[in-house]
Amino acid sequence: MIRPKKVGHVVLKARNIDQVEQFYTQIMGFEVVHRLAQPRGVFFSLGEQHHDLAVLEVPPEADDPKDKQVGSTTWPFRSKALRRSRTATTP
Repeated sequence: MIRPKKVGHVVLKARNIDQVEQFYTQIMGFEVVHRLAQPRGVFFSLGEQHHDLAVLEVPPEADDPKDKQVGSTTWPFRSKALRRSRTATTP
């Protein structure tokens, strides 16, 4: 399991909140600390602050992100597990 050391307050949007919750809890090691009914959303924590990450659901027909628009395309995690994994697979 990858478990980041710390993440600032990040808010993402996604079409399928159930898949997102499964990914961030089972793969990334976050804990669900709060859910919103409307708009549908999930708040995740790594344990040191109330929440580190929030994901809000958008409708299935929402536009895809575009190359030339404001927003985030990547954000890194710092993790000992990820470092070990990368080291183990590097020739």
